[in-house]
Amino acid sequence: MIRRGCLLFIPAMLIVFPANSQTTNSRQDNIRICTQFGGSDAGAKIAACIADLPSTGGIADARGFDGTQTVTRNLFAGITKPVTVLLCASSLHVTVTQTMAATNNQRIIGCSSAGAVGVYGIQTTFVWDGPNGGTVILLDRVRDSVFENFAIIPGTASIGIGIRIDHVSAPSGGTLSTNNRFRQITIGPATTGVQIGNNSTQNNAEHEFEDVYIEGPGTYGYFLNDAQSKLTRITHGSIGFCTYGVYMNAGSFSALNVNMTHNGTDFHVENTVDVINIIGAQSEVAGRFFDMPNNTGAGLVVNLIGNRASPNIGVNADTYYIRYRASGVLTMIGNDFNDGVFSGAGSMYPATLNLGTFFTGGSTIISRGNKWWRDDIWKVGVLSEADISSEADVGIDSKGYQTKIQTIHGTQNGALTLAKGPNNDIALTPNISGFYRISGPTGAFSISGFTRGQAGYSIRVFNTTAQQMTVKNLAGSAAANQIQTLTGTDVVLRAGTSVAEFLYDAQLQKWLLVSSN
Repeated sequence: MIRRGCLLFIPAMLIVFPANSQTTNSRQDNIRICTQFGGSDAGAKIAACIADLPSTGGIADARGFDGTQTVTRNLFAGITKPVTVLLCASSLHVTVTQTMAATNNQRIIGCSSAGAVGVYGIQTTFVWDGPNGGTVILLDRVRDSVFENFAIIPGTASIGIGIRIDHVSAPSGGTLSTNNRFRQITIGPATTGVQIGNNSTQNNAEHEFEDVYIEGPGTYGYFLNDAQSKLTRITHGSIGFCTYGVYMNAGSFSALNVNMTHNGTDFHVENTVDVINIIGAQSEVAGRFFDMPNNTGAGLVVNLIGNRASPNIGVNADTYYIRYRASGVLTMIGNDFNDGVFSGAGSMYPATLNLGTFFTGGSTIISRGNKWWRDDIWKVGVLSEADISSEADVGIDSKGYQTKIQTIHGTQNGALTLAKGPNNDIALTPNISGFYRISGPTGAFSISGFTRGQAGYSIRVFNTTAQQMTVKNLAGSAAANQIQTLTGTDVVLRAGTSVAEFLYDAQLQKWLLVSSN
């Protein structure tokens, strides 16, 4: 340096980078620059880039591929080392399924904003040009991996499955599908946006989808396909224009603050033994919000909390907007199910509930602080065995005014389907209120006793038919199920609807007729 007065001058320096510098070479430690590798197309170059990483894994930087690129091979064939693939302003036209198998800690990181493809400028997009109905990305026994900031859309062919997570081969050791993260992803029209499970024999669980946008039309947004498809978490994002937003054959899921729009059914469940949570969803123009149609004895527990859903059941002839047919508990707290519009009898699109099951124990329905589309919601919604507790609920009446719904605890629409003539040893399913409705007889009929007698247990039976009912005294049924009328003879109730109340005495082992009309 040369000092002149108060000024400091630094002579110009020539900087020479070494031959192995990243600026002039494709390799630097565990980073590879994919544009520097040979190949007939971008797919071949990226595959060579990934393969060249050390056995400990590393970063394959493919951000240098701009615009339309072609991928005619599986980039991850035979790759088990942890790899991070960086992508950016590229439209990758893929013709074969991108499959990862028996591996962990994989990353595909793009540079997109989730939402409508093309709206937000530069995006990383996988465009499907393979066979019609193909799968774009398949994770076969992949765990602890992250996929984010890209879109999947159809190109010259239709998409069968956008992302499939499965066990194509049987898991061994720790090679199973679990704990994968998907963020800021858009999936365009596809038969199935995301499928979890098909051949899973061990846990295919704990996958998380955050800000994933599934933009139909399609059949399934998410398809949970077997009992190992458990603890799936869907957070934010949206599902739109699908026949089923989330369809679960078996397994379990939680959905938090998801926007549902123009789906035939937002959430459909066939069977499960795990808890399902649907919290803070926003539903618009759906034929159904929640549907569990099978009459099952499974202990299905469902929580619907803080959702906003507007019935649009014009597409459903049966009018069921929420259906729950399981021997478990459906808890609904703080939901707005009507958006301020009356959707009861007499409206253009009347909406109803379908609750309860004929299995032992029936269903339990807990409703707290919900806003319903009609003010007589419980009179039209319970078609079989269901105990209901409703408190602080409100509804919209036929004039469009909000009104309080009467508080009820243990209300039961227990169904007893009887026949003309004698009915012996009538099977009871236990319930809170002990109230049963009789239907079925086409002529005069009699009842002689009930099963499940317990000390001090009382029941009321309501004959809803126009047929005369006779209560038999100490006859017909097995001794421990018989009725003692306390008159010493049979009691014939008046023709038409009637009510009788019975109390079980454990010492006598008889049902006592305590009142009738």
